[in-house]
Amino acid sequence: MLAPWPTKFFLINMILILSQEHDRSTDKVIEWLVYYDIKFIRINLENHLTISMSHEGVVLIIDAKLKINLSEVKAYWYRRGSFRFFAKLGKKPELASSFCSSVIEGDAIVLAEYLDYLLGNKRHINTFATGEVNKLIVLEIAKSVDLKIPDTYFIEDTKQVLDLFSSNSKRYITKNLSPMPVFEDLDWGFMLYTTEILKKNVANFHKNRFFPSLIQEYVEKLFELRIFFLNDNFYSMAIFSQLDDQTKIDFRKYNRAIPARRVPFNLPNEIKDKIIKLMRTLNLNCGSLDFIVDLDGNFYFLEVNPVGQFGMVSSPCNFFLEKEIVNYLNQES
Repeated sequence: MLAPWPTKFFLINMILILSQEHDRSTDKVIEWLVYYDIKFIRINLENHLTISMSHEGVVLIIDAKLKINLSEVKAYWYRRGSFRFFAKLGKKPELASSFCSSVIEGDAIVLAEYLDYLLGNKRHINTFATGEVNKLIVLEIAKSVDLKIPDTYFIEDTKQVLDLFSSNSKRYITKNLSPMPVFEDLDWGFMLYTTEILKKNVANFHKNRFFPSLIQEYVEKLFELRIFFLNDNFYSMAIFSQLDDQTKIDFRKYNRAIPARRVPFNLPNEIKDKIIKLMRTLNLNCGSLDFIVDLDGNFYFLEVNPVGQFGMVSSPCNFFLEKEIVNYLNQES
């Protein structure tokens, strides 16, 4: 979606959004931009870009139709995706074509990183460079700022799993390490969920060894928290997912017939201070954080997603996060 301001004059002091087609959160933010009559350009991962740099500055051309000089951009929101550059290779021998493709792909990455760097020097919400985080590194940093995390293990065979169960009476879960993939087709789709490991099933594993897997202690929760963080401001929601067997382990297994209760929550200042330290260490000024509050009132940090969906926090709690994002981007630097 391109903003309806085709001339260079009207694009001065605009907000640039990098996203993907069909991202509902981006659509909702743009509704507020239109409401306030704020100039913007949305570039999607699916758009074709070319770039030039001269004494006039760095200029982007979107789908061979619209020119943007980065000097005209006053604020930048990295939502999702990347800047993608395309080139025609022409007819070449197979080996030469493969080599050229590899070189161009590498150069395109360098260009995208350069653009992200330039825009990151303006008023911004996150950048491509911080759009994904390593869960393991985040857990280590969380511990360093004195946030509690569940006991965490890496295990690669069934004997280690059985030894873990034999050493104590705790329960354990497993989940993927990389960003959550979603597979979709015309007729079906599936995704990975956090799953409890049952001791009775471990002995039935077909192989003794498997790829190193993340296993964590299962924390019995009073409720869980989804926290949207924006520039040291907190918008927190308590989710009473433990009251339903379907959502007890993973809230994303939504019970649409009887949805879990979700209410605004006021975080203790001590937890806020630790989250601010965590986010500054990660160089993030925005993101969605997941916590569990156990039966004794202890707060356990699980993970942070810089580009997670926030509508599920905004709407139930009347936070109007889409409006808050616009207000932040539209402030004078």
